[in-house]
Parts: sequence; C-alpha cells; structure tokens
Amino acid sequence: MFKQRKYELLLFLTGIVYVAIYWFFFDYLGEGTGVSWMDSVIQHKVQFMGFVGLSLLLNVYIIFYHWTQPPHPKYLMLPKRKLSIVTHIIGGTSEVIVGALAWYCLYTGQSILLDGASWALIMAACVIVAHGPSSLFQTPGVFGAKGIMVPAYIGISTLHIYSAVHVALDPTSLIWVERTWITLQAYAFVRIYGRALWVNKAIPESTYTVGTMAGGATIIHFVVGPAGLLLFCVGIIVHIKLYKLIMQPTENEYRTFMEERTHSATINNDARALWLQSNTEEDSSEYNEIDAAKAAFKSLDRDESGTLDVEEIESLLTSWHATPHVMQAFLDRCGGGEGIDFDTFRKSVWALGNVESRVMAVKTSGAMDDDDKTKAQRIFEFLDIDKSGYIELMEMELLLVEWGMTSYEAMAYMKRFGGEDGKISLEEFHQQMAPLWKFAYKRAFRADAAQPLH
Repeated sequence: MFKQRKYELLLFLTGIVYVAIYWFFFDYLGEGTGVSWMDSVIQHKVQFMGFVGLSLLLNVYIIFYHWTQPPHPKYLMLPKRKLSIVTHIIGGTSEVIVGALAWYCLYTGQSILLDGASWALIMAACVIVAHGPSSLFQTPGVFGAKGIMVPAYIGISTLHIYSAVHVALDPTSLIWVERTWITLQAYAFVRIYGRALWVNKAIPESTYTVGTMAGGATIIHFVVGPAGLLLFCVGIIVHIKLYKLIMQPTENEYRTFMEERTHSATINNDARALWLQSNTEEDSSEYNEIDAAKAAFKSLDRDESGTLDVEEIESLLTSWHATPHVMQAFLDRCGGGEGIDFDTFRKSVWALGNVESRVMAVKTSGAMDDDDKTKAQRIFEFLDIDKSGYIELMEMELLLVEWGMTSYEAMAYMKRFGGEDGKISLEEFHQQMAPLWKFAYKRAFRADAAQPLH
C-alpha cells in the first residue's frame, strides 16, 4: 500500500508539471492570447475546418460504439470504476455536442436556445466536473508502455481541464472554446489510430502506445501550436525522472514500466518460454497444463522437499518479467507462508499467462448465440482445469489483473464476491460475475478483440 501511495504522489506531481508547463506557455508568455483558427490565414482555416469535420465524423462512430457496446469488465466490476466510465461517457458525449454549439454561436453571434457564452459554460462544466476527473481516475489502468502512456494521458487530461477553466473564466473566448473542444478529440483519434494499427497488424509490438502518441500529436498542434509536441514530450521525460526518484524501481520494475503491455501481458511469454526450455528436462509443450506445471515445479524443487521458498518464486517471476501488480498479487496471497506446495504453485504461479488463453479456447466448443447460462458454464469449464467444480480465487484474481485491475482491486473484488471458502461455484460465477464471463465470451469470438476500443 505504501508503494501505491508513492505512485499516487508521482501521478499528482506529473499533473502539476503539466499545469506549470501550460501556465508558463499560455499565460506567462502570452501564447494564450492568440487568435481563433477561423481568424487566421485561409490555409490554416481550411486545415482547421477539415480537422473539425473529420473529428465530428469520428465522434459519431465513437459515441455510437460506447453507447451500444458493453465496457471492458475492469470498468464494471467495482462501483467506483463503473461510476467513472459512466461519467466519462456522459461527459464526453455532452461536450462533443455542447462544445460544437458553443463554438458556432460564439463565431456567428447567433443563439440556439442559449447564447454562445451559456453553451460555453455548460461545456466547461462537462469537462471540469465529469470528463476531466474521470479521465485522470482511469489513467493508472491504461495499457501499453506505462512509462509513456500514463504521462501522455495526464498531459492531455490536464490540458483539457486547463482549457476548460479558461472557458469558465471567460465564456466569450472563442479561442479557449476551440482549445477545449479540440483537446477532447485526442480521445477519438487515439482510438481510431489504435484500431487502424491493430487491424492492419502494423507495429505489433507497440500498437497501443504508438496509437496513443499519434492521437496526441494530431491534436496538440491545433491547441498549443508548433511547440506543442516538444512541451508534451518534456512532461513525459520529467515523469520518467520522477518515477526513478520517487519509486526507486528495481531493474524488473523499470523494465515492466517501459515495456509495451497488452491486456493479457502480465508476464513476458517469450521470457517464460525460454525459462521453461532451459529448466525442464523434456519438451513441456507435449504435456497437458497440469503435467507441464509438475515438470516446472520439479525443476525448482531441487531439495525434493515438496515446497518452494517465496524468494525462489519471486526470482522466477522476475525472470518471467512479471508486472509489479502480479508480483504483489502473489505476495499478498502467498508471502506469509513457510513454503509453497505444488497446488499453490499451479494456482498462483503457473496460471500466469495461461488464464486468458484458456478463456479464449471457448470458441472451440461454443457458439456466439449460446444462451447466458451456457456461456457462463463454458467459460467456467475452461477455468476449472482440475475439474473440481470450483474455480480458485487466485485464478480469478490473475484474470482480473490481466484485464487491467490492480492487484489490490482484484483481491478486494474476489473477497467481496468469492465467498469464504476461497472458491467460486458455477452458480456464483453465473450470478455474481456476469460482466466477466459476458466480456470473455464476446472477446473469444471477435478476431480483433485483443485490442478493444475502450
């Protein structure tokens, strides 16, 4: 928990850094007193109108998607996360519409139900009260290379709020209305770039991060000007330096901080495969999952005591490039014991990187039009690898961590819904974990599901 508090301090300081950059550039140097794009030279005006037109088209698609598709389960499993995604969608949708009305009324001097200044104040409220705070709340859970993605999202979110505050202070300012509305478009371009890269399998090792940076780079010129991308990158570099100073990361923690991490990348599967090849006597690919786990356990249990030390498992997870949240989940569950037997090893260590692959295998026996009870049962059966009729809490925690929850959030959720016996029955799974199995089932049958739009 102490590390979590330090990380929250890091995020807060990064936000302060970006606000300081924007204040120095816009207010101290006076760049915030520029003119509207509609009052600039004709070439710039054409570029701006083309950008606005494309943004409106993209927003129609984004809004339709968010209002018709269920959110990622990491947003539905906990009340505060559910509130954040609902607030985010409502705030963003409202701002797209209200911001366009504010800009049109201010530029033309006409009124549509309200005058331009009134629409501008409503837009500012959408950002300051809803979309901005919900964006910052969701930022720690972003995928991709967190060392770049987290400060990038903080930079965009703080710029969005900073611009909205200026609108609230002067609702007749056309340029600040433009800046606020344009900054919102980063979220649309991020999703479109990410989707395009994923569908075309371009830059497969860094799709999420590259898509996000491309989205930010697209809008930053229209908001800040030619120096925008430079200022944006300064904030990212400062964040990385603060991370080293505040978090004092180990080599493995820093590596996972900077590595591209997709939705299921709790470990580096290449590193895991290399370790298995080097440390098991036979080809583990020929085993079933339990036999492969036994072979790995045997190679670690050199004194044949039947148990492994926590320190040995920590070293193993480090060699697999496990994320800090996975390391913490393991320590929370197993760190207090005297040793780890095979059963615990299989459920808490061997399951890493395998939980989602088992869920995805449901498409070999199921159909997209199965009824809800059948869908829940099929997902349950693939998670219940020992066919005991129960799923272990640790396996469910790992799946939630793979899908973007922090280790302490996943544990809190499983304690709340998993019962006192440490296991989950089919009935409990069906009734209490509907967001999880519904998303898993849909994900398994979508060719592009590994890169959802959320």
